[in-house]
Amino acid sequence: VKKFEDEYDILIDYEDYTNLINTNNKDLLCTLNNTFVSGKELSKNYELIQSIKELGNTRLISMCPNKKNGKFQKMCFENGILFENIISVNDSMISKELVKNNLGLCFVNKDFFKEEIANGDIKEIKVKEKLFDDNIYIVYKNVKNIDNITKFIKILKKQYKEEL
Repeated sequence: VKKFEDEYDILIDYEDYTNLINTNNKDLLCTLNNTFVSGKELSKNYELIQSIKELGNTRLISMCPNKKNGKFQKMCFENGILFENIISVNDSMISKELVKNNLGLCFVNKDFFKEEIANGDIKEIKVKEKLFDDNIYIVYKNVKNIDNITKFIKILKKQYKEEL
């Protein structure tokens, strides 16, 4: 935060709330959809889920606790879910292999698993209940020359849309 205020005009932030963001200095860059995924064998047990509550006591591969996946932990807590978390990893490449080998379910950002979902290595589990999305914001200082920042935001948004 200090560095942003002193040195940078722009930063990208994935939190819905931060003390840097107010209605005057943020712009939504993109939204990343979250989903549950599993391996082919395990997916037979979870083809369509009405509510996240149905996943209680499920074998789960999760990312190591951090600020970002705190939303997921909060969602579980609010739904009274205590997962049997068999492993915590801090790398999405490792979690992909664990999921492919049917070691558990994983709550992931769908965009980072789209290739594996498309080729059938990993199955997306449809959950009827709406789960949270990760919003990515571009945050900027309120500066005199806002035109340059606006141009930069447009370039970034275009790039994100092409990538996703």
